Amino acid sequence: MRLYYYKDPRGNFGDDLNEWLWPRLIGDLIKHDHPYLAYNDVSQTDESDTLFIGVGSLLNTNVPAEPRKVVMGAGVAYGEPPKVDDKWSIYAVRGPRSAEAMGLDPSLAVTDSGMLVRAIDLPKPEKAYPVSFFSYHETAELIDWQGPCSSVGLHHIDPAGDVDHVLDQIQRSELLVTEAMHGAIIADALRVPWVPVKIFQSINEFKWMDWCESLRLEYDFHKVAHLGPRSFKGLKGTARRLIKPKQICKELKRIAATSVPKLSEESVLDDAIGRLLAEIDRLKSDRASNA
Repeated sequence: MRLYYYKDPRGNFGDDLNEWLWPRLIGDLIKHDHPYLAYNDVSQTDESDTLFIGVGSLLNTNVPAEPRKVVMGAGVAYGEPPKVDDKWSIYAVRGPRSAEAMGLDPSLAVTDSGMLVRAIDLPKPEKAYPVSFFSYHETAELIDWQGPCSSVGLHHIDPAGDVDHVLDQIQRSELLVTEAMHGAIIADALRVPWVPVKIFQSINEFKWMDWCESLRLEYDFHKVAHLGPRSFKGLKGTARRLIKPKQICKELKRIAATSVPKLSEESVLDDAIGRLLAEIDRLKSDRASNA
């Protein structure tokens, strides 16, 4: 199988988890000569491929029609949901909203497969950051958060960083304020309390609610009040200069101090992880039977 996910030239933690996670869990099932197919470069596929669709909001009509598809915890969010035919083998999707959008049995709504980091034996570093801010990858391209965050006592985690480094920083945080869904997903999996924030209106709420509902959580984000544009899309020149990073960071610090952090119930989380691991075992058995 070939991993199918969005390959951001700058790097994006949520997408890059695929290349880190799946070799550790299903390495023998991944093609080593051409291990992944970029969502944004589907010209490299052919009918003989089997695409493995794991971490990400990848379930839409951009998925190539010809190859077979295996879905393990991906979700709907951007574009029209795909039409499922006999070339699709769906073991799990991110949440109930994805299952409904695709007309699937509700039992296939398990959780985002990024949470499987909980099944990996990771180092257990000491806490070092009282409050960390995990920015969304598109706003991280607009704003250099490091200085403004440091000036108010926040630690910034760059979503373009190396996956091992990002995982380490999340674990070293006592609280994670996050604009990025996969910041919340990994924090929850690793038992770091988290607070969801929305700086720009362009953040996709469907995917957040889809994942939160999979763990019986409510998505009630904290809107960050600041002067500047409502959307990060297409910002440049004068519009970009209207953004006030230090003001935003002060508001993030206030939100961190006054909000009740989120964390799923451990029994609910463990049940979801157990279901994903069972589906991975079923996938391995299915692939062995068809070999």
